[in-house]
Amino acid sequence: MKGLLPRSVLFLSLTVGFIAGVACVQPVLFHFSQLLPDNYRFIATEAMRAGNPARAEAIANRRIAKTYYDFEAHYVLAEALAGQKKYDEAVEVLKLVLRKLPAARSKKEQVLGYDEARTYSLLAKYLWSGHRYFEAGEMARAAIDCGTPVTARETAAAFGVAGASLKSGANPDESLALARVGLKLKAKAEFNGALAALDGQTSASRAEGAILSGLWTELYDADTTAAENKYRQAAASYVDEPAVKLALANFLQRHHCDEEATSLTGEIAKLPGTRPIGPGLFVLPTGGSAGTTFTMLRQNGTARADFNTGVYKVTRLLMNARGKSALGVFPILVVSSGGKEVTRLYLDSPQPHLYNLNIWPEGAPKMLDLRFEFINDVYDPYSKADRNVELSDMFLY
Repeated sequence: MKGLLPRSVLFLSLTVGFIAGVACVQPVLFHFSQLLPDNYRFIATEAMRAGNPARAEAIANRRIAKTYYDFEAHYVLAEALAGQKKYDEAVEVLKLVLRKLPAARSKKEQVLGYDEARTYSLLAKYLWSGHRYFEAGEMARAAIDCGTPVTARETAAAFGVAGASLKSGANPDESLALARVGLKLKAKAEFNGALAALDGQTSASRAEGAILSGLWTELYDADTTAAENKYRQAAASYVDEPAVKLALANFLQRHHCDEEATSLTGEIAKLPGTRPIGPGLFVLPTGGSAGTTFTMLRQNGTARADFNTGVYKVTRLLMNARGKSALGVFPILVVSSGGKEVTRLYLDSPQPHLYNLNIWPEGAPKMLDLRFEFINDVYDPYSKADRNVELSDMFLY
């Protein structure tokens, strides 16, 4: 008919229009996806893949500014910062998550995307990348306990790769952190490899390795005689290291040799340059209590001690700490000095666990303030389990 296009021309026009429409769909959808606030994860991920972590950082920050308790946005922000090698900043973002969570719950605010195991796993990853090995190992052990078997396997694999690259003369903090994670995972080859890398290191590092070796023999080989020999040999070999005396005292106490254990602890207090910190020095929070030898924290709060360190320049804090678990996870204890957080401890032992912390490598100030904050208290109404913290046998040296 006159005025109508031939069928072939009409079909060709429709086909071209259809193809053009399809070609426009993806850009249009992408444009609108950028306008959807809940799609920030996709946009940030695309920016990371394009090699632009700074843009991903900006996207995550905008989301957090709008939705303060969107913890998935915090994970995205931490990844973006780590992608720029800003590992300390990434760590602070994840610690902010752990500070925000109790506040959100107390205010009954909606919480988006929080994952406890993921938080600790990422903390361990970025602490390790920032060469903060001791604390990385502590957070890795927390991730193993609060996560799934998959989390445990992923953590084991990550630390196994790190251990495989260890060589004699490696950073002793790295070796000791790997050994502690290996002890947690019962990974004997990795554990032994980490201790072997301590050959030629300082006596303090080798003494700590000897203590860990004794723990493995005691806990997993179940050979108390061999373990006692290791502890006693370490105490004889490293006479200037108070930690080995305390490790032997702990072993003796676990096996009901209380008199000798008490005697050894008393010897530590008399060593030159060693300053005991008794429970009476602490100002305790609600739920805290103190005995003649221990300080107890039964709920979230901070134990504070302010005192003069004496005539010797001290660099280390030696102490025993133990935790009671609930819901399969043990307490997290934040240690601060001079108003600054110095490390986090995962107290995954119902028995006194020795910590020998090199907090002040340049020497502690004469007037010292110490803070121990318990941050993850929880009560299980079904099992009646309640997380709590006990500190004892505390010394500066």
